[in-house]
Amino acid sequence: MKQLYNAHVLVVDDQQVNLDLVMDLLTLEGYQNIELLNDPLQLSAGDYKTALSRTERTAGCDVDGSE
Repeated sequence: MKQLYNAHVLVVDDQQVNLDLVMDLLTLEGYQNIELLNDPLQLSAGDYKTALSRTERTAGCDVDGSE
């Protein structure tokens, strides 16, 4: 189970409050590599790999990467 905490987790939702909640829950459970997207269009037409290749989000960071 420990190796799952290092897995890349991608969460997509158009509601910031949902992203914040999921981020908090995953962080509390020990997950570290969390990518948050609030624009579902970023995943359309093959942008999925682009989204995953961005800088990893960690606890304390907002969707835009600010702390």
